[in-house]
Amino acid sequence: YPLCALAVSDERPVSTQSTWVSDFLPWVLGVGKNANEAVMSEAKAVDKPIRSPRSQPQKSSFKLLLLGAGESGKSTFFKQLVLRYGAGFTERDRKDYIVAIIENTILSMQVLVYESRNLSKQGYPCAYDPKNDDAADFLMELDSVDTIDFTIAEAIQQLWQDPGIKNT
Repeated sequence: YPLCALAVSDERPVSTQSTWVSDFLPWVLGVGKNANEAVMSEAKAVDKPIRSPRSQPQKSSFKLLLLGAGESGKSTFFKQLVLRYGAGFTERDRKDYIVAIIENTILSMQVLVYESRNLSKQGYPCAYDPKNDDAADFLMELDSVDTIDFTIAEAIQQLWQDPGIKNT
């Protein structure tokens, strides 16, 4: 029925569009107000999809299958898509990520200090400057930390500037 296409492509709001179809269709078909039941039920059938909530504009959704080896960055890629094109991170996600970033930062520095000590004993040029022993010992004694205060940040920065740590 070309009239259905006409009704759907009408640029009036959906509420007036649906009444337009049911009011106007019997007149177009030439039966006027005395339309028989078949014509009226057909008009209502045309109205039904237009009135349904599914005819309203909806957000597009896509399914995306990310394939790759473990630790290849699939989750990171997905999170970047969500961050860039989606709603972004929730406040809870942000708090969780802050804790993870702090833990990873401290753990990474502890691994660097441990490996620097270990590799320098084996003859590799990875020994850090002895003046940084206090900062290294301080970081190695940290267990679980929720925030990086000034003392921790200073120790990390001091060790990160050391060429032995960078060689590690």
